[in-house]
Amino acid sequence: MGLSLLLRGTLLEKLEWTFNLYDINRDGIITADEMYMIVSSVYDIIGNFTEPRVDENSIRDHVDSVFNVRRIHGVP
Repeated sequence: MGLSLLLRGTLLEKLEWTFNLYDINRDGIITADEMYMIVSSVYDIIGNFTEPRVDENSIRDHVDSVFNVRRIHGVP
C-alpha cells in the first residue's frame, strides 16, 4: 500500500506518508534522534551496496546537516 501511494499518490499524500515514516512517536515533530533511526535503518538495508561504506559517523553527519540547514534558515 505504501509503495502504491508513493507511486500514484498526490504530492500531499506522499509528504504525509514520508512525515509519518520519520515521526516515530507520532507527536507531530521529527527530532534528530527519530531521523537518525530511520536513516540508520535505510543504510543498514542498502549499506552493502554503497561505496564508500557508510558508518555511524557518516549517518550522524548527514542528520546533523539536515538540522543545521533548518537552523540557518530559521526553521524551528
